[in-house]
Amino acid sequence: MRLEALKMAGKRFLVCSGADDKLVPYRCSEPFLAYLKKAAAAFPALNLTVRDNVYPGTGHIFSEQMVKDAVDFIVEAVSELHANPRSKPASTAPTSKW
Repeated sequence: MRLEALKMAGKRFLVCSGADDKLVPYRCSEPFLAYLKKAAAAFPALNLTVRDNVYPGTGHIFSEQMVKDAVDFIVEAVSELHANPRSKPASTAPTSKW
């Protein structure tokens, strides 16, 4: 497995898109999101979560439903880490000499 893939291990992504967004249409995000979802499915050991929510009737705003979904997503992620502290992936950040 490539180092780039290992850097993605355990990451969780929530993408909230307005179906009626004229500034950044969902079709602009679809190719990258399809690639990311395919990678998550192909490498289940990475424990990569990709949640792609499209909100009908919503433009280029962060709607109340998006806020609710984002809060739920964060609470779920924190709860999982709290329940399984050893499942947290090791940091890939460089260590400081100080």
